[in-house]
Amino acid sequence: MQEMFWKETKYKVRGGRLIPADNSKYLSKSSYLTAAVTADYYSTYIPRYVKGVTVDLGCGFAPMYQFYRSYAQKVICIDWENSPHKNRILDIRCDLSEILPLADASADTVILSDVLEHIRKPEFLLREIHRILRPKGTLLLNTPFIYPEHEKPYDYFRYTEFFYRSMAKELNCDLAVIKKVGGEREVVITLLEKYLEKYQGAGSDWLLEWFNKLAYKKWKTTEKRRGSDMCLGYFAVLVKKQLQAGDKT
Repeated sequence: MQEMFWKETKYKVRGGRLIPADNSKYLSKSSYLTAAVTADYYSTYIPRYVKGVTVDLGCGFAPMYQFYRSYAQKVICIDWENSPHKNRILDIRCDLSEILPLADASADTVILSDVLEHIRKPEFLLREIHRILRPKGTLLLNTPFIYPEHEKPYDYFRYTEFFYRSMAKELNCDLAVIKKVGGEREVVITLLEKYLEKYQGAGSDWLLEWFNKLAYKKWKTTEKRRGSDMCLGYFAVLVKKQLQAGDKT
């Protein structure tokens, strides 16, 4: 990580936890609720699972770096260049649909946040992540589910809980954590906010802020009691199993 070039973008750290930053360049008001719930999960599970050599894969501007850096011994930021402006925090520039330029069993942790839906060959990338992880290494990731298309034209897939469970089994990993990001209420509010932001513009900012504060507070009090088939996305932690006889990585 080229730390001298890092700056706060999508998230900030307050009270020892990640929360959305007030920066419209990197996070729109209509995405605040999704970011807030996602940040809650990363705030809970990064301290439990991030360790050793940590690879932030598809990192962008590494918005969670300020939080996970104290749990990692070494951070490697990897992404592709898809802009005329160089991303100076990157350690490695590569296409995530190709072989990752890291050795077998060389990483303890991989973070893959809001990335997998943009990968044209997701199964290949997941196998590559499994290859570079050490036994008992962890993959923390999140993906959207009911959420508008974004970063077009590089938005290819949406994943369900059943994809995560199948993926863990195929990769010989334990699915240590699987969480829905929000439920029906959060989906409806977010889609309404997207509509208001698109068609009402800045005139709807006060209403979006009110929606976000109310909805996030309500989610915090009911998250554990919700059994919804609708959600904004998923958060998961996979743990690579110990090597068995005949295994190479």
